[in-house]
Amino acid sequence: MSLRPSDLRSRGRLVCSLRRSRALGHPRRCASRVVLIAAILFVIVPSVARASAHWSAPIQVDSSPLVSVSCPSGSFCAAVDSAGNAATFDGTAWSAPRSIDAAIALSSVSCPSASFCIAVDSAGNALTFNGTSWSVPISIDASMALSSVSCASASFCVAVDTTGNEVTYNGSTWSAPVSIDAAHNLSSVSCPSASFCLAVDINSYFVTYESGSWSQPAGLVIEQLSSVSCPSASFCTAVNNGFGWAPTYDGSTWGPNPMSSLEVGAGLRSVSCSSVAFCATVDDAGEAFIYSTPPPVPVSTASPVISGSAVQGALLTEAHGSWTHNPTRFTYQWEDCDAAGGDCSAIPDATSQAYLISGSDVGHTIRVQERAINASGSSGPAISGQTAVVVLPAATAVSRVLVPTGRAARIGALLSHDGYSVWFDAPAGGRLTVSWQLAPHGARGRPSLLIAKLSVTFRHAGAKRVKIKLARRYRRLLAVSQRATVVATGTFTPSGQSATSVTKRFDLRG
Repeated sequence: MSLRPSDLRSRGRLVCSLRRSRALGHPRRCASRVVLIAAILFVIVPSVARASAHWSAPIQVDSSPLVSVSCPSGSFCAAVDSAGNAATFDGTAWSAPRSIDAAIALSSVSCPSASFCIAVDSAGNALTFNGTSWSVPISIDASMALSSVSCASASFCVAVDTTGNEVTYNGSTWSAPVSIDAAHNLSSVSCPSASFCLAVDINSYFVTYESGSWSQPAGLVIEQLSSVSCPSASFCTAVNNGFGWAPTYDGSTWGPNPMSSLEVGAGLRSVSCSSVAFCATVDDAGEAFIYSTPPPVPVSTASPVISGSAVQGALLTEAHGSWTHNPTRFTYQWEDCDAAGGDCSAIPDATSQAYLISGSDVGHTIRVQERAINASGSSGPAISGQTAVVVLPAATAVSRVLVPTGRAARIGALLSHDGYSVWFDAPAGGRLTVSWQLAPHGARGRPSLLIAKLSVTFRHAGAKRVKIKLARRYRRLLAVSQRATVVATGTFTPSGQSATSVTKRFDLRG
């Protein structure tokens, strides 16, 4: 939705009245500050930016006020309430709350993963979660109420208290409290890594932890910040109890973002963002809100790869390329191309991840186009490299040259041409040999007379015209024959590979 200055002023009057009732500020000063905020938000936040993402409707999780939520990913969140209960979110639904610190109100929870969380309470205790169960509370800041905790990992956590102190966890023990914002009540801290943390207080100040030390407190425009979450050092989001706004930090300055107009009926208590695209927040009414924005469509970072032999009858398979933005499924289109991999045309019905090479592909190279799809739509095509030129199987290629056909199969034609000329499609570089042996008419015994032969070498795959030449010594014998039975044997031996042999029997007629 779009926020207008009038909307902000009306919300501001409500917050000012709440603050007057709590003795939190002078009415005139509060009103002037709201007008300033309204002007800033109206100028900075374009309506286009707010259109790409949204918060969900409220989800009732707990009957007690939820005070903190932590989401290491879009498929796991943990939330705690003011009655010592915890609930978890699995990406679809929230579990029922269960007691983990029944005697004391929990104030914050932080989960760097689904198998490790730390929660803190108002009595200065901490509890840990191992993915299944919670530990008993242990005291880490006994004299003060802990307001927030943030864990970059299972070996680095920072907790802050209501007097401006912080305590640090190293994976086994907690440090003594150290003052970082002595004049203010720290309400929240977020540490995306062990080298960066950002903490906010209820008086609109924030401090950052970088290079091993904390900065001096610096001022913000929006007051009453109750929680902050930083998935990185260049993106933080905070929420406040009054307006339902979520200002963001870009590493140097604060400003509104598309989440700035969340409609709530109760104060926002905690926010957690696993990324710029996924956040969850909880409120005093026990409700949770999920914020999500569709990822961009996938973008190819590496082309798909084809495996298999470029031979008719062989099966080609495609291995996915690399894609950004987590595709959930893929589509395919196989293509016939020229020898250089260009001038491609789609092969009808070849739209699965595997393709069986057909006779129509012989003489072509083959490519495959892959498209990746996620919730936002389909990518452009990523195109594989081309295969080698598709050739016939060696046995098929040899079979095609052994037996003359048509007029060439007549004895007179063979004699007049001194043999039989034919095209041979060599499947690779190698050597082709052919022999024709004359068998006695009607006999099934072994042939004995070598009447024609061929021997030719191919440097590489490709078609070449070859000639099976008649042996001169048997020309007269053929000339007086009305019929001859021939046993033809052809052998192709690819360079450095095993030979393929084919034998066929046929008749020559005068």
